[in-house]
Amino acid sequence: MKIGIITLHGENNYGAALQAVALKNVLNKFAATKIINYSSTYGSLPFSSIFMSNEDIARREISHTMFSLLAKGNNPSKVFEPIIRIHKFKDFMQTYGNLTEPYTYEQLINNEMEPFDVYVSGSDQIWNPKLTGLDPVFFSSYALPGAKKISYASSIGGHKFNTDEAAIMKQHLSSFSHISTREENAALILEDITGREVDCVLDPTLLLNKEQWVKLLRITKRSDRYVLVYNMSMNSLIFKIACSIARAKGLRIYNVTNWYRIRDIADSREYLDEIFIGAGPVDFLELIYNSSFIVTDSFHGTAFSVNFNKPFISVMPQSAPGRVAGLLDMLGLRGRLVHNVDEFKEVNIDLNIDYETVNMLLEKQRGKSMSFIRNALGITSNLEEF
Repeated sequence: MKIGIITLHGENNYGAALQAVALKNVLNKFAATKIINYSSTYGSLPFSSIFMSNEDIARREISHTMFSLLAKGNNPSKVFEPIIRIHKFKDFMQTYGNLTEPYTYEQLINNEMEPFDVYVSGSDQIWNPKLTGLDPVFFSSYALPGAKKISYASSIGGHKFNTDEAAIMKQHLSSFSHISTREENAALILEDITGREVDCVLDPTLLLNKEQWVKLLRITKRSDRYVLVYNMSMNSLIFKIACSIARAKGLRIYNVTNWYRIRDIADSREYLDEIFIGAGPVDFLELIYNSSFIVTDSFHGTAFSVNFNKPFISVMPQSAPGRVAGLLDMLGLRGRLVHNVDEFKEVNIDLNIDYETVNMLLEKQRGKSMSFIRNALGITSNLEEF
């Protein structure tokens, strides 16, 4: 059996890269698995993809970012880090992703590709029309007759489908044998659209525990003591909370962010001791692994904080807040999600999180998610060791 995954693996985004590699590693224990190397151009900025097709636009975008960093008073050595970052993401996917050769939309739709027995759609927001335009590629529309189509943790990103979109979704999903998403609300929406059962499963990054991530990526220890800020927005509350925690615990403040905040983050440099502009996915997980405290408004920032058993505060995200709230509710950690300074003041940052209980709850959810995968693949063995 051969498995092909279609997902948003080529984005210059930590969560996208890490979820793709996680799902590939899990499925690869059941059968030979590859990530289908397709990069949708729908609605994406050139710098958002590590597989940039228009070199002139990409060069202009990177140059703009570099000059912006220099103009905002950054150390000249930081100016070239966006390029370093792109190369780190490319190297990461080439090293850990087991990619097929690159395919265009036309090649996939015309079945000019490597054949698979099972086509897996997911994870990440592959079914969010604002990001992918309901691109049929992300519904494995090119699957050969007789091949199985399933989805794992495919997300709609909080999108509300209009009548036409819902009709397209229903048609695309009619050929799937098993459907799952990573959010409870999305499962309900898709059940209403399809009239079928839709399972809610863990994000792929949570299918691997801390020890498995450390072993897979050979993560190393560092001696720094710091609060790590991982922000998807420029919400000032994130930095205020980080400063408060740093003062109380005598910690430095490190920042890592996604590509589209690189230009903006220098505006908050007075809060920060170090900005990791050129950090790749492995650097990102090493920063989480070695941190003393984490402040984030990201779903994957929150997920890795929990998975690595770190003290953390999650600031309510400005987009798709249900993802973070749903994860923390499931693990009994809703008290770590704050909307404002007053709610943060109610959190005892010196109180240790009961990770023994959290890990038990998380392991239970892993078991359910692995059962979904085994059932979808038609696997009868109980293989769950990674």
